[in-house]
Amino acid sequence: MLQLIAGLLPNRGGPQQQRRSIFWTACVLVGAAFALDLSLTTWYRYQENPTVISMERDYKEWNTSFPSVTVCPTVKVEDDQLQAFIDDNVSSSHSDVYGTNDLILSMTEVGFCYSYNSQVAIYNQPEYWKSGKFKIVEQPPSLTGSPLDGDMFAQLMGMSSGYTLYIHGPFETFDIATKKLSSEFMNYKTLELSGLSIYSTQEARSLSIKQRKCRFLDESNLVLSPAYSYKMCRTECRMKLAYKLCGCIPHFYKPQKHYKVCDATGIHCLGKHNELLIKLRDPSKDYEKVPCPCLPSCDDISYVVESETTMNWFLGTLLKWGLVKYPRLRLKRDIIFGFTDLLVAIGGTAGLFLGCSVLSFIEFFYFFTLNLICINWKKS
Repeated sequence: MLQLIAGLLPNRGGPQQQRRSIFWTACVLVGAAFALDLSLTTWYRYQENPTVISMERDYKEWNTSFPSVTVCPTVKVEDDQLQAFIDDNVSSSHSDVYGTNDLILSMTEVGFCYSYNSQVAIYNQPEYWKSGKFKIVEQPPSLTGSPLDGDMFAQLMGMSSGYTLYIHGPFETFDIATKKLSSEFMNYKTLELSGLSIYSTQEARSLSIKQRKCRFLDESNLVLSPAYSYKMCRTECRMKLAYKLCGCIPHFYKPQKHYKVCDATGIHCLGKHNELLIKLRDPSKDYEKVPCPCLPSCDDISYVVESETTMNWFLGTLLKWGLVKYPRLRLKRDIIFGFTDLLVAIGGTAGLFLGCSVLSFIEFFYFFTLNLICINWKKS
């Protein structure tokens, strides 16, 4: 490389030598142009498409997360507690109407709801908000199962009202646009589910968020939660849009220092933009999407209702759900074009068009920087 550069430097040879220098200079410049163009293409691929999503079929080797549910009672007032509040003029605590310690009470876009087998519902708890904490909370692992375990079911009994039901993964929640199921009081609902999961390898974690186009649970950029999920991100978009439209946010979002909670006037304003806030699409602009830069979660699972039955049940309101069909494949996000591949590709391109390697570029840098500095320093 240094010999080539030296040959291109001005010289005092005759016309033939000058023509030769011009010819080789042109060849080097053309080669450099092609090498630069292909190298930029390779760099773009590394930045934009370094991952691949493939399918795995060795289903006996992995466990599938048991579906999480969020149950929202249709009757949110308990008569006994309301009467006690009226009689004593003292605020009573909100008890668990379901009689179980496995449901986490959280505030959602549809009011107070109860989540089972969830790893993120805790970040929507008013108690968590009041604590002033903003870090990921260590929790017991979520339930999982495999084909060797057979069918898995969970059951909620003794519910005091009808309810609306949302199904999601343990590391996800729901929002107001999520598909819902419902049941009346004194009904017994049974749901049989199947799931499809996607996970990302640790090698994919080494890439930047922009490169892999997804976020892990601990890579939150949200103000509502230290744990990231796609639905929580969409919820934050609604909160910011509500503030932009009406100058306030609904009371069911985590209190923020710079966001005023809506009063009656603000609630009326939000009602006028109801469809826009729910769908995040502007009906006045042919349902154009509202900017909401939410990336999917790197690890996620979606569930499909295979069977749903509802019957009258004189013993109370019950819900039973579970996995009856374990997935025989899952999706894996992994690196297909890493940094090593980038160096090999650029080095091969430089060798093809310039007859040099990456080491030659280092020599080129040294020749025109450190070497010149040393020469000038010696002369001085």
